[in-house]
Amino acid sequence: MSFFDSFKSLFSGSGESAHPVEPVEYKGYSIAPAPREEEGQYRIAAVISKDDREHQFIRCDLVMSFDECVEVTLYKAKMTIDQQGDAIFS
Repeated sequence: MSFFDSFKSLFSGSGESAHPVEPVEYKGYSIAPAPREEEGQYRIAAVISKDDREHQFIRCDLVMSFDECVEVTLYKAKMTIDQQGDAIFS
């Protein structure tokens, strides 16, 4: 797989999780973790929403286990909310 294929798959719908995870409420935001399986690992990904707005939260980090990926995803999403607030929807 080339660099561009990897980059393209990062933003495409392929590799989405087959393991649904319940959304977590945090400071008025909803974080729905959605780790994406890639080559035996899981990419940090979630949908952060508030009211009628949504932000696709995807990071380059790959984690070995699904459960650990959910944990890291929640941590990083909360940190992003703390740092950027509603600016994530811009």
